[in-house]
Amino acid sequence: MISSTEVQNRLADFLAGNSSLDDFEDWFVKQSWDVHKFQDFDLQRLIFAIELRLSEHSSGHLPEDALREDLRRVLQRVPLKVGVLADAVSVQSGTSSSASFRPVPRIQPVDISPVKAFV
Repeated sequence: MISSTEVQNRLADFLAGNSSLDDFEDWFVKQSWDVHKFQDFDLQRLIFAIELRLSEHSSGHLPEDALREDLRRVLQRVPLKVGVLADAVSVQSGTSSSASFRPVPRIQPVDISPVKAFV
């Protein structure tokens, strides 16, 4: 499955001139084909925002310079997620009067973006 980071990196490469629009579109269409099945709703919003701009461009409603500017804004609004180590516990053994717990570390994503939706 495609990741938000991968989409951001590929989009940044296109915007920096390291790949062509055709190359980006070919990769993007293949990788985002089943986006409606993804459980990452921030990723869905990112993909839908890019799809909208690409569609507007391909139908002649958005010139390439405006497309690039819109995609820059989309990229700037991507929610930044970082991993935070969260302590969880699991019960090793126990009775109604006592229990023994051990920590189980896990990574929990935290959204630190001030913007929750793409405009």
